[in-house]
Amino acid sequence: MKYIGQLILIIIVMLLLGSCKEEQATKASNEDITELKFWGEGSTEWFITEIETPLKTKYPNIKFKILKQPTLKQAIEENNIPDIMLESVYWQSPESAQLGIQLDLAGLVKSNNLDMGKFQPEFIEKGPTFQLPFTRTHYVLNYNKDVFDLFQLPYPTDGMTWDEVLKLATQFKAEQQGKAFYGLYLTYNDIPKIATQLSLSLLDPTSNEPTLGDKKWDKLIDIWTAADTPKMESENKFYTYNLFSEGKNVAMAIGEPYGNSEQNVGVASLPVFADKARGGADSMATALSISTLSKHSKEAFQVIQYLVSEEFQLKMAAKGQFAALDQSIVEQSYGNDFTKISPSLKASIYYNDPVVISKLSIYDHFSSLQPFAGGFLDNIDTSIMYWQSFEDLKDGVNKTIFRSKLAGNLKQWVNDQSEILAEYSNKTKNLQK
Repeated sequence: MKYIGQLILIIIVMLLLGSCKEEQATKASNEDITELKFWGEGSTEWFITEIETPLKTKYPNIKFKILKQPTLKQAIEENNIPDIMLESVYWQSPESAQLGIQLDLAGLVKSNNLDMGKFQPEFIEKGPTFQLPFTRTHYVLNYNKDVFDLFQLPYPTDGMTWDEVLKLATQFKAEQQGKAFYGLYLTYNDIPKIATQLSLSLLDPTSNEPTLGDKKWDKLIDIWTAADTPKMESENKFYTYNLFSEGKNVAMAIGEPYGNSEQNVGVASLPVFADKARGGADSMATALSISTLSKHSKEAFQVIQYLVSEEFQLKMAAKGQFAALDQSIVEQSYGNDFTKISPSLKASIYYNDPVVISKLSIYDHFSSLQPFAGGFLDNIDTSIMYWQSFEDLKDGVNKTIFRSKLAGNLKQWVNDQSEILAEYSNKTKNLQK
């Protein structure tokens, strides 16, 4: 009995020790989990499917929290400071740059041996590395084959100039089947694409003054006024284009390659200016950065490094998403998961050269001029000066008045934004203490 009692005591002690070790291991495991806050432009569903799910598999010890505030300013206001930011950078400075909270990634790039040569070279800015390219744009000329067949006109081809496309568009003026047709349909969302082709921005990056005195604006204005963009249907209603809208009366429109294979759509390269052959509008679309307020910059960079890796970017490309790595790396993989993406479509998508990214004013934030973050909806606020100025051109206002009015509004915009950014600059400084 004595030995049995001793044996039971030993077993109890061993169980207690095992339980303690298990508790310690669980505690240590929980302590090893890092929470990274992620703020980005896009839907929560998209982030969970395309970003969080593959990252969870890759990094089980990292927990991701999605910040749902529509702007970084609001996130800061509510003391929700992101570690990683994914922002639109097409024809605009990201909000993180405006607020001055982008960490210089040069040291992390070097210590983690990230090969910067694998990115599309046009997307890498000179100087400090405040952001890394994540996606790019691919803008083309989409056309409705049914409309072209109805008018018995040849389809557009790769390499056409804006003059050639505008001339072609005039041949759709006559009514057919009792309805009017639009030859080339442009929307306000297309202005940045044409401006990018011309290396135009709204504001000078050094002086923050409007650039409307640049003669290249004449080319953009001429295209805008010549295209078949209708006026707004009513005070707060914007007629959005769709190649296959209810009227099915749009012949051509520019944008991303039309993805509905059930429709009779064709794709040609984006029209170019005669003096800039293959001068497209494709540039970096979104970029990843790390907040200077992050306490987990090393872990955040580890995540970003995977998101820009060939492994991840090639998977994106195969799904028809526009990866930001060098074209020589991703072109062959683009759309491989879809049978509808033909070699001729790929040729049109990659026909033009990418645009070399240029420095922008921190006040050049096109999204802020949009009535709704993240895109264009049917209802827009016509009081926003950007929209109204281009609407005036459709009313016959001359270029001089257009330039003067928009320049005045942009100057007021810069003054207003400078006060707001100064306020948030003080807030971020206090958070860093």
